[in-house]
Amino acid sequence: MELSQLRYFLAVAEEQNLSAAARRLYLSQPALSRAIAHLEAELGVQLFDRSSNRIVLNENGRQFAHYLGRAEQELDNGVRSMRRQMSAGTGDIAMSTSTHGVLSQPLTDYLIAHPALHLRQYIQSARQMQEMLLAREIDFAITSARFSVPEIRWEPLLHDEFLVYVHESHPLAAQREVEFAALSRERLIFYDFGLETTDILNELCAQAGFSPDLYFAGNETEVPFELLSRGLGVFLVPASMHYFHMSTTPSPRRGNAAVLRLAAPRRPFTLGIAALRGRVPPPAVAGFLAYLQDYFSARDRELAESLARDYPA
Repeated sequence: MELSQLRYFLAVAEEQNLSAAARRLYLSQPALSRAIAHLEAELGVQLFDRSSNRIVLNENGRQFAHYLGRAEQELDNGVRSMRRQMSAGTGDIAMSTSTHGVLSQPLTDYLIAHPALHLRQYIQSARQMQEMLLAREIDFAITSARFSVPEIRWEPLLHDEFLVYVHESHPLAAQREVEFAALSRERLIFYDFGLETTDILNELCAQAGFSPDLYFAGNETEVPFELLSRGLGVFLVPASMHYFHMSTTPSPRRGNAAVLRLAAPRRPFTLGIAALRGRVPPPAVAGFLAYLQDYFSARDRELAESLARDYPA
């Protein structure tokens, strides 16, 4: 069975007339008639009801046309996608991240500079990322998870750590740093709950010898700040999110918060790029990855300088 036979069938199905379909396909009518007969022989069913001057789809033909129409649309989509991939400024990119906020600025800037791109971003756990990477459903992931499977390589991008937001009236607000164990008596507010930073939080609590009292754990952006503005709980935030996202999206609820650095255990973690080992990315993906590496190289230096400035030893 050849692709041309299937296209011939669809043309006859749409025209319901061999002569009209033959003209549309630039074929002779006998050649088209033979191609349709060969297709029916291969399938083992009749697709058309024929009379002396008409050819009409029967029930078999209608079912076959339904499936072929969907397949033709996917084929056309694939052709368009491949043509877009020939340029770094055009094409399709599928990626996943494990935290909100840190990619807001680079994604916005890159998409504005490359309006012909088509980018899909998933927010996922490490397990979901691994599954999609292995299935080739995403091109890469931005994550602090180190995957144990040898098929996935991981390269560091940004060295991060947690900061602690407290209300300005909180007794801790007068300090610049806080021991993590001191948070054992606090109700904790945590963002990106269920993602890999939750595992880091649980490790910190275990190292400090207590189980976290989670007052709010979720993914609603403004809920933590509303609670914090009322003096309800303390909010743990990645330093990258504090410097690169929250500072660029001001909120009146954030003005009455003090920001502390964890003293011990500080538990730094590293954000990196995970991708399939040995897979050569298409130009669109390679161009975006190069941009992200340059962007985060600068942010890594900036984050280290900001922490040293705001929390000098």
